[in-house]
Amino acid sequence: MLSTGGTTNVRLGRSAGNTNQSRSGVAVGNNTGSLNQSSGATAIGQSAGHNSQGADALAVGSNSGETDQSKGAIAVGSDAGRVNQGVDAVAVGSSAGEANQGPSAVAIGKLAGNYSQAAKSIIINASGNVLNSSTNGLFVDPIRNVDMTDNVLYYNPILKEIVYGAATMQSPTYSGDTFVEEGVHLNDFLSWDGTRWVPNRNSTGRVGISSGAGETNQGPGAVAVGNDAGNADQGKETLAVGNNTGSDDQGANSVAVGNGAASTSQGGAAVAIGHESGMANQGDVAVAVGTGAGKSGQSASAVAIGNESGMANQGDVAVAVGTGAGKSGQSASAVAIGEMAGQTNQGAKVVAIGTDAGKTNQGSCAVAIGKKAGELDQADNSIILNATGVAVNASTSGFFVDPIRNENRTDKVLYYNTTLKEIVYGIPVAAAEPSEPVPDGVTVSGFLGWDGTGWVTGTVGIAIGSLSGVGQDTDAIAIGFGTGSAQKFNAIAIGNGTASTGQRPVAIAIGSGSGLLYQMPSAIGIGRDSSKYLSGSGSVAIGTSAMQGGSSELTGGFASIALGFAACSDGVQEYCTSLGAHSMSSNATDRTDVLAIGVYACNSVSSNNTIVLNGTGAGLGNAVPDSFVVKPIRNAAGPNELTYNPVTGEITYATSSLETKENIKVFDRETGDILEQLVVKEFNFKNKNKYIHYDPVDPATILTVAEWDEIGDEVIDKGETQFGFVADEVQEIIPELVYADPSGAAQNIKWNSVTAMLVKQNQALTSRIAALSARFTTLSNLGFGS
Repeated sequence: MLSTGGTTNVRLGRSAGNTNQSRSGVAVGNNTGSLNQSSGATAIGQSAGHNSQGADALAVGSNSGETDQSKGAIAVGSDAGRVNQGVDAVAVGSSAGEANQGPSAVAIGKLAGNYSQAAKSIIINASGNVLNSSTNGLFVDPIRNVDMTDNVLYYNPILKEIVYGAATMQSPTYSGDTFVEEGVHLNDFLSWDGTRWVPNRNSTGRVGISSGAGETNQGPGAVAVGNDAGNADQGKETLAVGNNTGSDDQGANSVAVGNGAASTSQGGAAVAIGHESGMANQGDVAVAVGTGAGKSGQSASAVAIGNESGMANQGDVAVAVGTGAGKSGQSASAVAIGEMAGQTNQGAKVVAIGTDAGKTNQGSCAVAIGKKAGELDQADNSIILNATGVAVNASTSGFFVDPIRNENRTDKVLYYNTTLKEIVYGIPVAAAEPSEPVPDGVTVSGFLGWDGTGWVTGTVGIAIGSLSGVGQDTDAIAIGFGTGSAQKFNAIAIGNGTASTGQRPVAIAIGSGSGLLYQMPSAIGIGRDSSKYLSGSGSVAIGTSAMQGGSSELTGGFASIALGFAACSDGVQEYCTSLGAHSMSSNATDRTDVLAIGVYACNSVSSNNTIVLNGTGAGLGNAVPDSFVVKPIRNAAGPNELTYNPVTGEITYATSSLETKENIKVFDRETGDILEQLVVKEFNFKNKNKYIHYDPVDPATILTVAEWDEIGDEVIDKGETQFGFVADEVQEIIPELVYADPSGAAQNIKWNSVTAMLVKQNQALTSRIAALSARFTTLSNLGFGS
């Protein structure tokens, strides 16, 4: 299956960003952003932004922004903004703005604006029930009723709308000669000095709505909505929505949404969305999304997404994604992805991916991937890969894998302990002992290199094999003799001589000689000598010698794909796709946007913006830009308007207009003699209109291959008798009436030419009949024939 992706996008999860994900798109979670995610869009959570998410839109939570989320829209919470969320609309809370939320509308709280919220309306809902709006305005539920007569705000308990107006029992008083002027904003009025309303002029854009909101030292451009929201020392250009959100010392440019979110000492540019998220001492530029996420002591630049993720004392630059992930004591630079991953006391610079992975006391610099991998007390500097579904732990540094296939061999340097699930190193049966003992305390990967006189320990990344990982960068992996020399960070090289020189960041080379020389960033080569020389960034080469290139020439292949033995073996330019052995194998490297499918498709020549489908098993090229070539194609009778060129394999259409013709003159050949020689034949086409009919089978029945072979079948031939000419016979009479291949063999009749000859003969016969008729009339007048 082919899919299109941007060059700076991010995908994490089954089917995430699967089809047509655009540049700078982010999709995290199963089925997130899986179809037509636009540029700059972000989708986090099961099926978030699933179908046609608009540019720069944000969807966080399962099914949020699932279908047709518009440009610039924001949906946070399960089912928030799920269907047809309008342009620049905001929906925060479970099922908020779920269907047809209008453009620029704001819905905060569970079921707020659940269906067809009016454009440019605001709904804040904490009732737990559906609250909608049919017109623009501010709608809130619940709101407390107090018996007062000096309010200027009024609440309609039926429409749930807040409106403004004069107090019922008194008019605004004035100070000196100055009345309260018309046109002052509502929030300029909400100050009562005990005897009269005092217009509190606000020239810096501050907004405070509800009791205690933005009460003390509210910064310019700050917004506070909810009881005691942004109550004291709210920084400039901040947002606090919800009771007690950002109530004390909210940092500049920060965001807090949800009751109790970032209530105390939120850092600058931090984000806290969800009930009690980032509640106390959230660090600068930290992000907390979900109930209780980053609740206490979240450090600078940390990220916590999911209920109770990073809940207590999350370290600097740590990442926790999933319910309960990194919940307590997650250390600096740690990563935990999955429910309960790295839940308690996760060590520094570790990685845990999968449900319950690294759940408790994961050691520093450890890696655990898979459900329950390193669930309890994983040792420092250990690696665990687990696909069993049951716990696999490590009590010492090493590499642990379960399952692994057993093979009876004696010529290996690596050995597998089936009880501990540990991969260890040792001397082959017939090999000599090391010249000196292996020191205590060194990691396994640090000892898999022999310099000819003794064991040499590595210090960076993972290097297994003699002379592997020389000059290796951090977090790189090199396995095999001479692999990964000067290998950059996060690169992977597996196989003897693989990526032997200058493999770039995040590149992958698997197979002997793959990625041999300067494999570019994010390039992938799988198969011997694949992606061998200077392969382009983001390219994919799978198959022996696929996108191999020459040692003295640039392979290229930016964002190109080569699949099959020797596909694009001499190199290729950008945005090309080659599927099939030897496809585009000896092609020019300056072609772009070429799709070649089939063995030997475009193996010798191609042109820009072309498609070639080849099923002949022989070479088929295309030198015509912007064209589509296919070969073979079946010959069948019918009123087809397409013309097939058996030499170039190109499908074209033709017209009979004057502008398409030249060398025009009157046809003056004798047609009668030619037409009299043509013999009309009766015939049937070979192997036309045939199909296989099978005996009836219950559609719900699942059959094995053997059972299917026992189903009766019958070949039905619906071929009909045809009348016409045989091209080979016509060619012997008049070659101009026949299409021939380069060898001269007749292929088809030029029926338009036959028709023209028939018209010419009809004209001649008509003239002859007229002359004979005139002659007969003359003879009759002379008395002959009476």
